Amino acid sequence: MVAFPTETVYGLGASLRSVEGLKRIYEIKGRKWDAPLIALLDHAARLPDVVREVPALAQELAAHGWPGGFTAVLPARADLPAPFIKDDGCAVRITPNRAAQNLIRLVDEPISGTSANRTGEAPAMSAIEAARLEVDMVLDGGPSPSTVPSTLARPGSAGWEILRQGPYTFEEDAHLPVVDGWAATTIPTIDGWVLQPQKGYRFSVDSILLASFTLPMIQGMERAADLGSGTGVLSMILAKRAGLSRIDAVEVMPEYHEAMTVAVQRQGLANIIDPICGDLCRSKQFLPGNAYDLVIVNPPYYKSGSGKISPRRSKATANSEEVAPLGLFLEESKRILRQGGLLSIIIPENRMQETLSLCSTLSLHLAYLQPIYPSSRKGANRLLMGLVKNRTPALKILQPLHIFTQRAAYTSQMQRILKGAPL
Repeated sequence: MVAFPTETVYGLGASLRSVEGLKRIYEIKGRKWDAPLIALLDHAARLPDVVREVPALAQELAAHGWPGGFTAVLPARADLPAPFIKDDGCAVRITPNRAAQNLIRLVDEPISGTSANRTGEAPAMSAIEAARLEVDMVLDGGPSPSTVPSTLARPGSAGWEILRQGPYTFEEDAHLPVVDGWAATTIPTIDGWVLQPQKGYRFSVDSILLASFTLPMIQGMERAADLGSGTGVLSMILAKRAGLSRIDAVEVMPEYHEAMTVAVQRQGLANIIDPICGDLCRSKQFLPGNAYDLVIVNPPYYKSGSGKISPRRSKATANSEEVAPLGLFLEESKRILRQGGLLSIIIPENRMQETLSLCSTLSLHLAYLQPIYPSSRKGANRLLMGLVKNRTPALKILQPLHIFTQRAAYTSQMQRILKGAPL
């Protein structure tokens, strides 16, 4: 039983599947068993866990970023625990609060989202107030941003029917903020774009090559993590072309996370991509273990202490290991991948032995290998690698890829990739 911050007041959380936890909520609140609870989600990918269908109005809302402080009554799944069903409906909210999101992601299933208080009393507005209740743990998220419970509405033929007015109103300006100094850049291979700074790190062809290398390997996969996602290029391509149900895109730099969030929501991909601002050194606070079918990584190019470090912080973080070494990416990939899950990564050719040595200690075994050559006159300078967790597959070495012709034009193979053909 956890008390935790939300975008409104503090809530009481127990897993939807924990009968004892749900009973304790009713005991703490002094609430009758027939009074329903809200199901709280961290991302739209969990909607099928609680509802049997997602009406078009709710689909639109989820795709462009579920608004804070808004709860929808949707058709409930028949196997949902009784406390979450009333008149065949379930009250569902997708929280934007980072602490609440991390909690749900780590539990890896929806939780209850009722307010932290005894029935008839004011809801807890701080961790200290929540700690006065008989809970096992309190997550301190500071003072609550609102004293008002969420807006409650039900989709109908004429639009949303307001059942309880809260902080969110449909008259609010729906336009997302503009990220100053950033501009939209088209992503080759898809009908999509990312926001990039006019000065600083910009995505390279490596991301396009890695995505094209990965796509043929992930049939039947559902959940992916993009570690060091930057502005979200890899996540965007996978969301458009891979058929994944959820992509957790982790980026340490807040400004890149903000730009990715804006681009994801404006393009209606928030129901697939979940941008997470976090440091991989602390990933146990926000990423569950043994949970992902795929981890995709375009790690920093230069080894710590080598290469020229850019004076721009964003470019230095993206291109060098000063913030996150290669070993950290590999260790975290091993931790969060399920058994038999796939790690897809691109590395400089001179780091192959180092990478394979690290992977061997982590039981990540090489399944696919493809060398990348700048041109036919130069040696390979990149390697695309697919590694499998805790299984030893037969190694498949793919045909080498040459990027440029001798006249410095893209090869026909590269042109096909840029048009969306897989490697």
